[in-house]
Amino acid sequence: MGQRRAHIARAVEPSVGRLQVASSSAISLVQIDMVKHIVFWRLKEYAHGNDKTTNARVIKQKLEQLNGKIPGLLALEVGIDFSATESSSDIVLYSEFTNREALAAYQAHPEHQAVMPFVGEAREERRMVDYEA
Repeated sequence: MGQRRAHIARAVEPSVGRLQVASSSAISLVQIDMVKHIVFWRLKEYAHGNDKTTNARVIKQKLEQLNGKIPGLLALEVGIDFSATESSSDIVLYSEFTNREALAAYQAHPEHQAVMPFVGEAREERRMVDYEA
């Protein structure tokens, strides 16, 4: 490796999945691969003794508490639908992972597994998409 490479500083910006490469002459952003995991749920009208609005809030809280607890999980947010149309889902999970292995580790992680029975009982339908970006 030449001297030029020795002078390059690298910093990862995990929230946007980019690698910032700085040299003495310029700074450039280079896209690195990450995995996005998106899940849509339609909820049952009633489950766990709650209506679906209450269960949506509980699911949001339980899932968002996973932030910072699972290695490789870069970002996770849950949105609750306000349009309530015939074609909309009730809640959506948007999450980003460093790679496919991190997604697999998330799915098997005990903190994630602890949330799944509540979600499973409350859901009527589940759709998901995993892709690399």
